[in-house]
This record gives sequence, structure tokens and C-alpha cells, in this order.
Amino acid sequence: MKRLCLAASFLLGSSLAFAQAPEVPKHKCEPRPQYPGRLALERERDRVAFQRDIKKYETCIKAFIEERKAVVAAQQTAVNAAIEEYNATLGEINKQQQEPR
Repeated sequence: MKRLCLAASFLLGSSLAFAQAPEVPKHKCEPRPQYPGRLALERERDRVAFQRDIKKYETCIKAFIEERKAVVAAQQTAVNAAIEEYNATLGEINKQQQEPR
């Protein structure tokens, strides 16, 4: 467990020291819906258009969020694999050092 914590802190510390944060894309969900006002919403076609704009914006934002979640999950998997490899490598080195010569 100590090795895992050590490895995690090593990886996080080294990545912060040597790597700059990657460019994170912003969503492209445009145009954002604008509230037309209470009087405008009394007209059926304006209300339907406003609801359609909100639904379109919501769908776009939710798709963006799911895409970003997938990227984060893939990056977390890569981090965990690197930690496991590091721990296995150091474990093997420690084991070899403790063997009698």
C-alpha cells in the first residue's frame, strides 16, 4: 500500500513538474437559448421554438459531458496502468536486492 501511495505521489508530482496542462476543448453548443420574455411565450409558435432551442442545447451539452467523461476515464485507466507497472518494477527490483548473493 505504501508503494502505491508513493507511486501515485511520484507520478502526480512528476507530471505536474514537467508537463503543462493539455488544452481542454470547450463545448460548441451554440447558440445558447435566450429567454424571449413572458409575453412572447404566450404565442404558441414562439413557445415551441423556445422549447426546441432549449432541448437542442441540452442535447449538445449532455453529449459534450459524456465525451469528456470518456476521455477522463481513459486517462485514469492509463494512470492506473502506469502506477501498476511502476509498483511491479520496483517490487521486482526490491525482491532481487533481497536475494542472497
